[in-house]
Amino acid sequence: MVFKPCYQRELIECLKSGQNASWVNLAEEIGISEHTLRVDWRGEKSTLPLAYAKKIASMSCVNWNDVMSNVVGMLPKNWGQKHGKRGIGLKRISIPLVNDPRLAEFLGILLGDGYLSKYVIEICGDAKFDRHYLTQYVSKLVSDLFGLSGGIRIQQNTMRLRFCSKRMSEWIAKTFGLYYEKKIDSLTRFPKLFFADTFRLSACIRGASIQMGAFTGSITVLGSLSSTKIKCS
Repeated sequence: MVFKPCYQRELIECLKSGQNASWVNLAEEIGISEHTLRVDWRGEKSTLPLAYAKKIASMSCVNWNDVMSNVVGMLPKNWGQKHGKRGIGLKRISIPLVNDPRLAEFLGILLGDGYLSKYVIEICGDAKFDRHYLTQYVSKLVSDLFGLSGGIRIQQNTMRLRFCSKRMSEWIAKTFGLYYEKKIDSLTRFPKLFFADTFRLSACIRGASIQMGAFTGSITVLGSLSSTKIKCS
């Protein structure tokens, strides 16, 4: 569940004051760690699952309708299924069509302000101004494309939408020739295949420009020596 700014903190603090108990005792009663309750949830560094939100509201005697009126979004609950043998422990994902314009837009978002490692894909934004965009638009985009949902973490003024999937990371890196743990800088590289279709290229640029704000730079086609200057605003 994604709440309006500061409401999740208020809900946790209402629980603390109403129960008049220590953080450790409250966490034990809820069935979580003390750090998760006091630091992650109270500090709004991670989102509050629906089942725990209901339990906390009940313990705090807070009307559930009041809780729902402060919800701005619900993250999908489809992390995928685990299967055995060679794929043991890996989340099963959907593989989108490479010519899907939505995939081009997502890649643009990743190039604009994202991070790719062998196990994690992360999109960053402003915790205040990009909250709805990340939790509603980008989260749904990835869910539609790969069948995965992400988690939200907030550090100071930065919100991070994180997807943990080795399969997704490997597929993106292999399909589009991206490198792990290498931040995209002023030389933004768009995959060559997007240049064959202006609609997909536009979608990719749109995703990147939204993440980067007004973008001006040299866009190089992967696997080609040609380049072109593109200005987005």
